[in-house]
Amino acid sequence: MVSLRHTLPFLLSVTLCWTAPASAWGASKERRARADSLYAVAIRDTAGLPLKERIRRFKQVLKLNYKHAPAHHQLARCYIDQGTVASRMSAEFELQEALRGDWDNVEYTLTYADLLWRKGMLDESRRTCERVLKHAPDNVEAASGAARYFLFDMFRYLDMQSVIVDSLDFRLPAYLQDDVHVMAFRSFGEKDRDRALDYLDRALTADPDHKPSVARLCLLHYEGNRADSAVAVAGRYLERHPDDEDVLLYQGLGYQALGEFTLAAGSYEEALKYMSAEARGVMESVEGIASADEQKALAREARTASVAVWTDTPGLTDFWGRRDPLLLTPFNERRMEHYGRVAYANLRFSRPEEGVPGWKTEQGQVYIRYGRYLGRTVLRPNEVGQIYHETWSYEGFNVTFQNWDGLDHWRFESYRSPAYPGPVSDKKDLYRRYPGRYLDPYEDKKYDLPHQVAAFKGEGGKVRLEASYALPVDELRYRRVGNRYGVDTERGAFLLDSALVEVSRQVVRDATPRHVNYDPRGSIYTVDEARWAVPPGRYTAVGEVKDHRSGRIGQFRREVDVRRFAGPGLCLSDILLARDIRRVGGEESSRMAFAVDAHPLRIYRVTDDLAVYFEVYGLTPGADGRTAYEVSYTLSRPHPSEVDLRLFPELGGTPRDIVKKRPPVRAVVYRPGVDTWGGTTDLFRPPASDGQVVEYRVEYQAEAREEGRLTPERARELGLTRKAFSTTITLRYEGERTEEPRTLRVDVRQAQMGLQKLSLTVKDLQTNAQVSGWTLVRIVE
Repeated sequence: MVSLRHTLPFLLSVTLCWTAPASAWGASKERRARADSLYAVAIRDTAGLPLKERIRRFKQVLKLNYKHAPAHHQLARCYIDQGTVASRMSAEFELQEALRGDWDNVEYTLTYADLLWRKGMLDESRRTCERVLKHAPDNVEAASGAARYFLFDMFRYLDMQSVIVDSLDFRLPAYLQDDVHVMAFRSFGEKDRDRALDYLDRALTADPDHKPSVARLCLLHYEGNRADSAVAVAGRYLERHPDDEDVLLYQGLGYQALGEFTLAAGSYEEALKYMSAEARGVMESVEGIASADEQKALAREARTASVAVWTDTPGLTDFWGRRDPLLLTPFNERRMEHYGRVAYANLRFSRPEEGVPGWKTEQGQVYIRYGRYLGRTVLRPNEVGQIYHETWSYEGFNVTFQNWDGLDHWRFESYRSPAYPGPVSDKKDLYRRYPGRYLDPYEDKKYDLPHQVAAFKGEGGKVRLEASYALPVDELRYRRVGNRYGVDTERGAFLLDSALVEVSRQVVRDATPRHVNYDPRGSIYTVDEARWAVPPGRYTAVGEVKDHRSGRIGQFRREVDVRRFAGPGLCLSDILLARDIRRVGGEESSRMAFAVDAHPLRIYRVTDDLAVYFEVYGLTPGADGRTAYEVSYTLSRPHPSEVDLRLFPELGGTPRDIVKKRPPVRAVVYRPGVDTWGGTTDLFRPPASDGQVVEYRVEYQAEAREEGRLTPERARELGLTRKAFSTTITLRYEGERTEEPRTLRVDVRQAQMGLQKLSLTVKDLQTNAQVSGWTLVRIVE
């Protein structure tokens, strides 16, 4: 028999359970409605709320209705964004609760796949995506998620190696073991690449506007040396989204890999146009490639610049201008390379699930500084829990990164170079020893041009610079036009100041048919000239010629220290070598009185006359108002330290060619604005009335020179150590002008073969002051 003491509580509980459902059901319905309302508000305001506030709001929803699956899902997303181990555990719990109420929900399942990825369970993440695709074959996120896994494995295995040691003597390093095997995993990487391609094609077929898939497919094609396919993928997306800055950068990167620099520059410029000032600042940051002094100067300018709209500061413009490898083009290839490196770093090394852009990662920073590696090796650990190593090889050094979690959390470990016997773990030392790396994209297309640059006194305190360069006809690709031949060239003459900032630019596109006279005895050249009027200072004269048919680029760069000619006292201009000097009228005291066909080749036969033009300033008149001065010229063997082979590029850098072994050269002179083609004529020989020649003196003196900057072996090959003699000839002039333009004919029949130093000395007979100048020529048979 059951006592009443036990029966009453049981009956009371039964009664409460029987009568509660009606009131409890009504309360639950009301709470669910309130929970739905709070959830809608939280979703509406989620973009503008901090993470903690979003978590608090979704928890309020769950207090009202714990079975609210969307709230569990959003709370899981918040925990995932926190990015800690504890928060990922909380996210997994919330996702399980969400899936408990809606087990087949694709969105929840894909969030779970993302969580697995962040936990390092990559294979489980991929399987989860593939399970979604079985039920929803056209799901874009699932296909792109599976492709992410195979793309990750592609990078891991394509260049991976594993060192297997059969010996049991672990006291010795691997390279001293008896039996060492290296296993490559490239075939695995190629299979992963193919599977990634299949999934990305599947994703973009379902949704061509899915940007993450577009980015991954561009990266896959770029890494597979299929830059044209990357450009096509980006182009199709840009047809619908022409203002997408990221995809424009991917397109520019592809064009750049194809060598289509003009198209690449257009894509980069379009991308920069759509960037915010903040994003543009990241793209334009030169912290990784500028020197410490340049960074300080740029930082000072940046503080005064506007942050609302991006504008180049003068310092940044100058910074890139000094690094432009080809001034002819309207874009700066070095700056474009920097854009491409930043774009690739963000495409390849970004961790979007963690909010980390690629340029902030250590691999991204090294890539921006040094560019594409020559080789890449991933060393696979032989045991679980060991560290992965990835090494990038460059010219003369390599950089190694380490990874301990199997994800993309790579950290700089060390670098190696011939300067150290072992690895160096100091990254600052790497940056100090190797501040940057850039490979000129035109390096294999460039050749040096014979040239000369001479300075003369100008008007208004300025200096007149005359530059000339010889363009070998053999480097041009001709097209027949009727009975004539034409070329399609672009010629540029540039003058840079001491900071290598452009102060003058002269560019001409020339497609005019030209007649060519072939000389079977030697090569043929055209000679172009440029002139500038500049204040005294230090300049760099640059000449560039591009043949648009062959792509070949001729160039010269010559540093010129332009001195002041306006000072008191005797002064001599530079020496201008010529093949032909003609009088064309005008005052004899003016440069305009002479037509000088400059001879930048500097090569003369022993049967030729060597013509020079120079100017003398600051002559002192005597009591009768007339001037008297002597001009002496000497042909001698130059000292090795005075030889600059850039003036003789036709020698090809081979010293043995300098002596006698190359055929003589004939110049075809082209004078812009005067005629289409000029020819060589007899040299102008000054008549007796052009200055009173009262004395003709010849001196012979032996030379004694010491070895200079060239090595003794190279100096011997140049013929600079053989016994040599110099010839000095002195001429006396009288006149009525304190400034004299002067032409001179030099007899080279007695000169020795090879390189010769032509020295001029002017002596004022009124004051006994004298000045000198010299230049190099080459005498051939």
